[in-house]
Amino acid sequence: YLDVDLLPIEEEGEIICTDFSGDYSQKAKTNFKEAKIKSKIDFRIGDALKIL
Repeated sequence: YLDVDLLPIEEEGEIICTDFSGDYSQKAKTNFKEAKIKSKIDFRIGDALKIL
């Protein structure tokens, strides 16, 4: 869960998000697009301990 209203994103900043199974990735991408921050998101599917 990420409340984007509470998280200001700097001009050059980005947010790295992970989803272990990919089950929620499409919904998350839709939410990021609606919040107009999709270009600031690096969305990765897999075990966060291995992919970060």
